[in-house]
Amino acid sequence: MYIRVHVRQAGGKSYRSFSLAESHRTAQGPRQRTLLTLGPDFDVPRADWRELVRLIEDRLYGTAGFLPEEPRLIIWAEQIAGGVKRKAAATRPPPGETVAVALETVEASQPRQLGPVAVGHHFWRMLGFEEMLRACGLSPRYRRLAQVLVLGRLIWPAPEHATPAWVRRTALDELLGADFQRLTADPLYRVSDALLRHRERLESRLHEGERTLFGIGDTVLLYDLTATTFEGQAAANPKARRGYSRDKRSDAHQVCVGLVLTSEGFVKAHEVCSGNTADTSTVEALLDALQRRVGSLAGGTVVVDRGMAAKANLAAIKARGCHYVVAARQSERGPWEDDFSDGDWREITSETPPGSGKQRVWFQVREAGGEVHLLCKSEGRQAKQRAIRGLAAQRLEEALTRLVAAVAAGRLKKPAAIQGRIGRLWERYPRAARFYEVQWEDGRLLWRRLEEKEDRAARLDGAYLLRTSRKDMDGPEIWKLYTTLTRVEKAFQYLKSDLGLRPVFHQLERRVDGHVFISMLAYHLLHAIEFRLREHGDHRCWGTIRDILSTHQRVTIAFNDAGGKHHSLRVNTTPEGQQREIYDRLEIPPARFPQRHHYAAQGPLKQHISQ
Repeated sequence: MYIRVHVRQAGGKSYRSFSLAESHRTAQGPRQRTLLTLGPDFDVPRADWRELVRLIEDRLYGTAGFLPEEPRLIIWAEQIAGGVKRKAAATRPPPGETVAVALETVEASQPRQLGPVAVGHHFWRMLGFEEMLRACGLSPRYRRLAQVLVLGRLIWPAPEHATPAWVRRTALDELLGADFQRLTADPLYRVSDALLRHRERLESRLHEGERTLFGIGDTVLLYDLTATTFEGQAAANPKARRGYSRDKRSDAHQVCVGLVLTSEGFVKAHEVCSGNTADTSTVEALLDALQRRVGSLAGGTVVVDRGMAAKANLAAIKARGCHYVVAARQSERGPWEDDFSDGDWREITSETPPGSGKQRVWFQVREAGGEVHLLCKSEGRQAKQRAIRGLAAQRLEEALTRLVAAVAAGRLKKPAAIQGRIGRLWERYPRAARFYEVQWEDGRLLWRRLEEKEDRAARLDGAYLLRTSRKDMDGPEIWKLYTTLTRVEKAFQYLKSDLGLRPVFHQLERRVDGHVFISMLAYHLLHAIEFRLREHGDHRCWGTIRDILSTHQRVTIAFNDAGGKHHSLRVNTTPEGQQREIYDRLEIPPARFPQRHHYAAQGPLKQHISQ
């Protein structure tokens, strides 16, 4: 779109007039057409024409531009945009009128992904993000960009600098009534900083909204810790440290992320701490942060894994009036070794049908030290532990046999070298090495298997111990409550694999914390979507839903009628069977989608002008 100058000579004088025009393609090549005649009284300086055209486009698209507007050009922009709309409306055919289409002129253009962003936008509104961000003082522009950031992380997880390119491939601009053609990464970084400043308030409001919307409880708190690694040294971030790496990346710096969920899997709070933080040192700080968000925790039950089972942590949980359920360390099974070998075992009945692959679990209940101890045996865990130890034993024996042969053949003579080889084997196969003994007798290297010790350990295969301060629950209830902790592991899997938490490319502490927080906000949307689907018996994960909906798009259909008049339709593709089913189960009404727009005669102004 541009301003065109017309010069006419008459009576020895030159007369100038102006019009608003645009280029378009035809079968004969590029052509220009006049959108509106501006007349000879148009007196905007040529230097301001480009800015004026931008303001006109913003008004024709129904968007608010991200750049500041020049007040003296606003009146001109509104008058011209209004004239273009009135001219287009005058040439639009009445509803129900049919036209003969010249088939060779039909074109489909500007496909934009609609399905996933429409679902994300619907749940953004349903969870009340707009109202929460307004209450935090964020401007309309920042609220739109916050939605771009979070939906980008939900649908196409990538660093912030790649998000503008993604959003231009979607129909989110039409859903929001915004123009993202000139969007860059810089304002997204500033919005990330703004969201982080209101983190505790947003998490608290989100939890309250989810509790009301989905009828969830908050008396059970699931807590666990994970880590996410950096690309680069992250020298400017004091939290970036080397520590125990759950991702097997001991070479990389990392930060640890503590996550608290409800028993239904909804996020209640999270904290980001240094990468060398020990699991046991995070519980009390997380409880303090949680108490600031939601008030008293009295009466709740905190479920944690064995890495958090230190006495100080359990005391901190009890000091806040909470109960706990925790998996004991392996060494704590010792006093119950005879009970694990014998005793009155009862099976935990499963709600899943036979043949579903669900492993059988047996239990015994004991009391000690004011706690209930649940002794458990898992069929699946027993098979796994025996298989792992059996493979390690096989490889260790093969290595020991080769070592004995090397010593016997004289290829290895020095005692220090022999000791070094044995030490490396013990380090490589720790699961099996404790059941073997190596001796040096009469110049020969001998080894033997400690079968009695191995048999004793085998009796504890598949056995684990749960401890709880709750005495009002029976064995199956305690076990089922502890198994809800797997929802935290699933949340970490989603965050790392589907929501772009790993790896971190940022170098500043606030940007890293903001990166984690955006992934957490995206998880709120993801879990709400999956929870709503499960209410309707649909257990598909978000990745599957996103892929199914990705082919539901918004496109422009342009054609000429038999009289040569140009028509343009901005429409949605028709949802197919599974897509329609998903929209129905998510309760997304058709009104949530952009409606059809039709333009005739003068053709489309940018193919997708909103009325």
